[in-house]
Amino acid sequence: MRNLLKRKAMLLLAMLMLLPFVHVLYVTASPATRALLRELEAQQEQANRYVTQQQNLLAATRHEMSEVMLELLELEEKMFGATRRLNEINFNLLAVEVRIDDAEEELEIATEERDAHYEIFRARLREMHERGPVHMLDVLFRAESFSDFFMRLEFIRAVSQLDREIMEQLEHYVEQVDSTIEELERLRIGLVGLQEQELQQMQLIRDMEIEREEWFAQLEQDEERHAQFLAEAEYDRDRIRQLYVATQVQLAEEEEAERQRRIAAERAAAEAAHAARLADLERGPFAWPVPARTHVSSPFGPRPDPFTGRQVHHSGIDIPAPAGSRINAAQDGYVRSADWSNGGWGFNIVIDHAGGYSTFYAHNSLNRVVPGQRVTRGQHIADVGTTGRSTGNHLHFEIWVNDVPRNPMPYFGR
Repeated sequence: MRNLLKRKAMLLLAMLMLLPFVHVLYVTASPATRALLRELEAQQEQANRYVTQQQNLLAATRHEMSEVMLELLELEEKMFGATRRLNEINFNLLAVEVRIDDAEEELEIATEERDAHYEIFRARLREMHERGPVHMLDVLFRAESFSDFFMRLEFIRAVSQLDREIMEQLEHYVEQVDSTIEELERLRIGLVGLQEQELQQMQLIRDMEIEREEWFAQLEQDEERHAQFLAEAEYDRDRIRQLYVATQVQLAEEEEAERQRRIAAERAAAEAAHAARLADLERGPFAWPVPARTHVSSPFGPRPDPFTGRQVHHSGIDIPAPAGSRINAAQDGYVRSADWSNGGWGFNIVIDHAGGYSTFYAHNSLNRVVPGQRVTRGQHIADVGTTGRSTGNHLHFEIWVNDVPRNPMPYFGR
């Protein structure tokens, strides 16, 4: 962050140092400013591409971080499942081991009981063997009656049968318990195998968790680095954009200044030309009546009527000018008339001069003199307008010699 602030300060200083140079370009070199603008456009495109690249890298890193986080959650869920299964296996294994212990204890008791009965049976057989058949016959012959004899005989057979049945039951019971122990042992071995498998699976999950956690830590570093790069790229892009906008403003001001200079030069040239033409016109016996304009839109002589299109004689000249432009007296004299004409001339003025000359001014927006008033050459007598039968703002001007209209142009200087 400290390096970023330092870099921003250096770039700001560079911009401040560049501003006087840019101002010089503004004053002296539009081509150089345009070249600078093109260079800044290229730099701006490059900066935008770099910002987009860093944005994509940062987005890709964050997307991968989310994927790794999901993987860690899945591994955590798998670890939880494996732990739950291992607990069940341990519980079942403990139950089987308890049952094995109980069965082994039961087997030991059954074996002892079988062996005890076996010893009794062996003792009886040994006694019978030692006493021999005479003893058995003696028992039988002691019978007091025939029925007693058969009862004694049946008792001897029953005892022998009971001994055999007890021995067989005890042996079968021992075999059952032993078989149960074997089955429980096989179950215990299977559970031990499952226990080892779950432990191996848990170790594998833990190894994967460690690997994913290490990769997530690396992605966090990458995210921080890409975020820093993006911040620097956006700062550079904004700096270039500011310079670009400033250069655009500078170029626009430059072009506007050049345009104003050309307008001023054209205006000065036009004014100079107008002044020269007006000076030429002013040298004649009559002065030009509209100082603001020297152009003649319709000369003296035949022309199409602007309203009917028919060929008519134009008894004067038309000088177009903006409404309100000044109309001057062409020569010293007296105002014969200054009124409104119903013949289509609108407001008009007639001035009589020495030597039988008269001048006529028509379509005025305002007459500034009255009949009988003396006027001098160049005096402001009316304003340009479009009153009467007119198609636009202009002065209709005539020169009369003994009240006969003549072409006014030869009466002006050249």
